[in-house]
Amino acid sequence: MKFLTFLQVLWNKMVTTGIEELRHYHSQHRDQITSLLGEERSYLKSTIDMAEEKIKQFDVTREQNLELCRVVKLKENKFGDLHTSTDADSALASKVGQSLSLYFVFCLFICSAHGNNLLHHHK
Repeated sequence: MKFLTFLQVLWNKMVTTGIEELRHYHSQHRDQITSLLGEERSYLKSTIDMAEEKIKQFDVTREQNLELCRVVKLKENKFGDLHTSTDADSALASKVGQSLSLYFVFCLFICSAHGNNLLHHHK
């Protein structure tokens, strides 16, 4: 009977030690995961901040272009010069097209940089 009691005590000690090791293992991984999530949160915040800044710049450029268009339209109404309006409209369309192209290239850059960063962290 003493031998069975000894085995029971030994078994309980092994189970308790195993549970403590699992808790420690879990705690280490939880800390690592929390750290990775914090890094990714910081990266996403800086990416979003940069994208918002580019959007603000795009909006300012768009407003300037609209103002230029209004001025040209006023001159057109005042002077009746259709050629100036046509030239200005094509220049404006070209400038807006370039701005949109740059904006979409920027968006693609941000998406690809974010994808590479995620792959880098998880390898």
